[in-house]
Amino acid sequence: MEQSTKKRSSQVGFTLVEIMIVVAMIGLLASFGYSSYAQIQSQGTDSKRKTDLGQVKSSLELYYSVKNQYPASITWGSPVWLEGAYTYMKPVPQDPKFGLGSQPNYCYTTSGSPPSSYTLYANLENSNDKDIKTTATCLGKNYNYYITSPF
Repeated sequence: MEQSTKKRSSQVGFTLVEIMIVVAMIGLLASFGYSSYAQIQSQGTDSKRKTDLGQVKSSLELYYSVKNQYPASITWGSPVWLEGAYTYMKPVPQDPKFGLGSQPNYCYTTSGSPPSSYTLYANLENSNDKDIKTTATCLGKNYNYYITSPF
């Protein structure tokens, strides 16, 4: 009886090969999960960029209705955009991946004197996004998404 107990206790547990296979499978599953997470995160960030530019567009149209021209510039990331008695935006958005003090990933240009049209630019991360457009340049930097003034 004693021998069978010894034999049995020496066979309990996993071999090194079995443990290595399980660790490799966990690593493989984790890499698939990370790639899916990264793609979903870039889609969310791109959605925020589109929303930001849409809000700025609305503020620019409000500005135009009051002043009959567009502003010469926008300060991205500022806590408030006011002129005179009007608050046009609070706060002015900035790219979700760039903090204050770093180079903004949004761009704004105007044309005409006084400014009568504008273009807002951003870079989208997800290369499969249906809204990506041909590359456009703003202040020497290339962008793949932009919104122009309605007129």
